[in-house]
Amino acid sequence: MSKILVPAAPTLEPAARQSGEERASASKTQSPLDAAFLGRIYRSMAWFGVVLVVLAALGTKNGAIVASLTSGLVLAALLLRAQEIGVRALMRPSEQLGGFDARLILILLLPLKFVLIVGVLAALNYFGLILPAILALGFFAGQLVIVAKVVGWMLTRAAKN
Repeated sequence: MSKILVPAAPTLEPAARQSGEERASASKTQSPLDAAFLGRIYRSMAWFGVVLVVLAALGTKNGAIVASLTSGLVLAALLLRAQEIGVRALMRPSEQLGGFDARLILILLLPLKFVLIVGVLAALNYFGLILPAILALGFFAGQLVIVAKVVGWMLTRAAKN
């Protein structure tokens, strides 16, 4: 089981528990951090990425373009996952880590993560294994999916209120 904690499950209000009602209400401020919402983002990124990569493969018949586009989409998903882990670590109380402050871990890991990403991308570019412009296109396509899902969530939330 993952050590990454999900925000607490929705609970029944005391009055609802006494009346036998079975509906639970989730906190509206934590809804976009819900594991199900993030799972839908990853699924949408995967479907959009597969369609985009297949179209690029059929349209260009160039392996470097397909590999670069795929790498950009994967990079977008991995950075979203890293951001999710970081936010959840900051939300977690220090008692769950034996009194250790999670922010210290993030202060150390954040620069190392970006140094590693820059190093890998520089090496791939140096050896000519990726096309930087196409990789950036794939990365921004992944970001577009994230923005579209969040805007959709905000619009449906506004319509409900």
